[in-house]
Amino acid sequence: MLILWTEYIISFKGGFPLQYLMTFIWTLILSEMVVYVVSSMNGAAFHFETGVLISILATVLLFVLTALIPNDPIEKH
Repeated sequence: MLILWTEYIISFKGGFPLQYLMTFIWTLILSEMVVYVVSSMNGAAFHFETGVLISILATVLLFVLTALIPNDPIEKH
């Protein structure tokens, strides 16, 4: 599986954009912290999978939102 993933990354022209990986890593770290704090405040058990699911959804949402926001300069206000 790891070999297939590395071949997929290498097959990109110019390499894999690191911004996607780093965005996912930061959303994973932040969502795991939120899940831990909220579960400890509620007295519930901590589930790592919940944080992973939230981080995947947040990462996809971030990329969709940045794709929808126009990046053209405004000439007149």
